[in-house]
Amino acid sequence: MAPLTISVTAIEESVTSDYQPLIHVFGRDAAGNAHRVMVNGFEPYCYIPFEILAHHRADCDYRIRRIDEKPYTAIRGLDDESRAVRKVYCRLPSETQDLKEMYGAMEA
Repeated sequence: MAPLTISVTAIEESVTSDYQPLIHVFGRDAAGNAHRVMVNGFEPYCYIPFEILAHHRADCDYRIRRIDEKPYTAIRGLDDESRAVRKVYCRLPSETQDLKEMYGAMEA
């Protein structure tokens, strides 16, 4: 299959019958033809400050699938330059916003 280049106009999410995220990307190619590209296998994630994860029972949060133990450094703002964060994978893309609000997630 040849690569498809589109200008993205909208992105939506849905859930498959086995509760896996399915991303729908809508856009138009250079000729103006409309396309919908479905992306499966995507694992939504965000970064949560390590000190917050250390003080919460994140392993009991149903939205969290797994936590990458590899240390990362936050990239947002001068105040956060040296802040240690962990990459946290959640079940659905919409849950990254919930995690951001609950745990102070960054770069969601």
